[in-house]
Amino acid sequence: MSFNDAFKCPLCHTRHSFRHCRPFLSAIPSDKEAIVRKYNGCVNCLGLGHRAITCPWNEGCRVCNFAHHSLLHPLDNRREVWLSMTAEVFIHFPGLDETPQKVRVLIDPLREESTLQMGLPSQGPLYPSPVRVVLTSTNNNVRTYTTNLKVLGESDLLEPRHPVDLKCVRKAYLKKAVADPTFEKPGKYNVVLGKPASEGIFLGLPVFERGMPYAQNTVFGWTFFGDVERKI
Repeated sequence: MSFNDAFKCPLCHTRHSFRHCRPFLSAIPSDKEAIVRKYNGCVNCLGLGHRAITCPWNEGCRVCNFAHHSLLHPLDNRREVWLSMTAEVFIHFPGLDETPQKVRVLIDPLREESTLQMGLPSQGPLYPSPVRVVLTSTNNNVRTYTTNLKVLGESDLLEPRHPVDLKCVRKAYLKKAVADPTFEKPGKYNVVLGKPASEGIFLGLPVFERGMPYAQNTVFGWTFFGDVERKI
């Protein structure tokens, strides 16, 4: 049921509610709620044009039965962790005489800029900013993607923040060409593909099954995102 046909999504400018928006779905629950409130949306159905007090949708949260959408239910940090889309790729700098290097990519459709973290293993020359790069998948499904990246300093941030229990991902997906073979393990990322660069790598819409993270096919292979169980 849709209550949003007359409004364009403010994140991707398509006629759908937030619950059908890939950038929105890829955000952690607290960021989702901030987005809904920023655009005066409804925390109950995630539509636009009305507030929760007048919302005709009365299902409530499937987790806690409170009057908010299930996608806004907070993470239980004791047993859950947010899984973001990552990929392992070879990066090449055309014209800079750099041999391809294996790096990790964070795919974040909500981030405004696409960036290169300087913590690459090479001791080569400093890169100009922005720098043009060619990214190539490391799995058997070899595809390339070319984009410009803003050069920043090295980051110590990890994705995911804690190890992920692989039981949360259906085995059928793990048998496909996975973009990041160690997506379940915390690790630094060297490249961030933000908006709009990330839109050029998606193949089709994200696939969702209850109790599982979203599965999203990309030019680098299958990626996963959503709230998942931490590995104990």
